[in-house]
Amino acid sequence: MDSRLRRNGAFTAAVLGVTLSAGPALAGNVLAEISVRDGARPNAYHGELFVFPANVREYSDATFYGYNFRHELTSGAVRELEIDRAHSRGAYLMATDLFSNGRLSTMSHTVMMVFPRDGTLGPELYQLSREPSGDLLIRAPDGSTLLLDGVTRAVKPTAQFSLAPLGRPGTPPSLHHRGLHLEIRAVGKSPFLHGTRVTVVDAAGRSCALSTDEIFAYGRGPESDVFRFESDGPFFGYLRGRCPELALPASVPQTQVIAAAGPRSSGQAEQASVERPSHGIAEERSTSGGLLRFLSRLWSK
Repeated sequence: MDSRLRRNGAFTAAVLGVTLSAGPALAGNVLAEISVRDGARPNAYHGELFVFPANVREYSDATFYGYNFRHELTSGAVRELEIDRAHSRGAYLMATDLFSNGRLSTMSHTVMMVFPRDGTLGPELYQLSREPSGDLLIRAPDGSTLLLDGVTRAVKPTAQFSLAPLGRPGTPPSLHHRGLHLEIRAVGKSPFLHGTRVTVVDAAGRSCALSTDEIFAYGRGPESDVFRFESDGPFFGYLRGRCPELALPASVPQTQVIAAAGPRSSGQAEQASVERPSHGIAEERSTSGGLLRFLSRLWSK
């Protein structure tokens, strides 16, 4: 496998040391991004994110955090799509727009979690594979699909997902999903802070406003991306009382168990056709991943 560390669109080091603020994570943990070749295309790569202690450099599923895809526009702006904590019940998408004006105050984020999450798909809730055309196909936890251009990494519209063209500086990315989901939008700051607005939208387009404090488990610090609900059943139960106007699944199948840890079988390891430098399944962590990602954006400009 040909893999190189990447930063600022070039393949160079991108490791940040930061203090984590929630759960058992220790000060000195780092976020690293490693570039992985996408099959036969000689210059096509996507990023894979890892979190590990400062004194360990183990690029494996034990430290795997998610995927990163970077689309550089001709205007000088950059659009990034991330799949974060991809092996966790709290796995989510995050779209980020870095505008050509270079101002961090206009950098914008949209975080999205889709439901229901089908645990029968396997423990890797976001599954990445390569189409014969060279495009990258992402299967989301609810079975819907998202498509990325094999060369530019631009998001292509599908029946379930779309990303609107870049808006004015300071406008959050308009990432759309035709199905039950929650989204968080933030401009010039981390979307994972205490008290940030969360919008839950059902398949019919009805919405309900929540707060990050209701859906994430916080430690001593101000940020967290650790989803507080073990599975969809408790989450839907909470929404029925909190947002009775939403149309939610009547029941959650008994087979819908979201795996948080455990070994990956050899069959599961071969499902994705994009190379992975790892074996096994990531352990659920109570870390402030929002802080890690937000700082990585600041450093990459």
